[in-house]
Amino acid sequence: MSISTAMAIIVSYELGAERLDDVKKYCTLGRIVASGFAVFTLIFLYIFRDKVASLYGSDPEFIRLTSIFLTFSLFFQLADTIAAPLQGILRGYKDTKAPFYLGLLAYWGVSLPLGLFFRSGYGLGTLWLLDWTDCKFGRERHPLPTAIELYPKEATLSIFT
Repeated sequence: MSISTAMAIIVSYELGAERLDDVKKYCTLGRIVASGFAVFTLIFLYIFRDKVASLYGSDPEFIRLTSIFLTFSLFFQLADTIAAPLQGILRGYKDTKAPFYLGLLAYWGVSLPLGLFFRSGYGLGTLWLLDWTDCKFGRERHPLPTAIELYPKEATLSIFT
């Protein structure tokens, strides 16, 4: 989230100063920094997932299940690593409508109905309603359309090279 905010500020500042080469450099740098933090966090959480789970409870079954869920959460963090800097870059370009509508569709148009279906049709409970559908269909699907929407807007800057 903070990288997204920083990207929005830096991109808008450099665009206002009409330093397009610097915009390209900062876009690349922001994505690299976000990826670096994500790699560190992913490795840390994977190695110490049992210890992190034990911070929240002492029951061995709880620790085992929480460790499994932490492992799944690592995949969702990858999607957020892609989405956060791109959303900040788009905010810096003052383009907020496309990410808003994509998020609205992903969460309310896909995630909630699918979660309700799984909950009522298969009795999988609120875990599937709130967790799985939110991450699987909301966050994983969101970064790609955001990146696709950003690419033609600034193809002259070649920020994806």
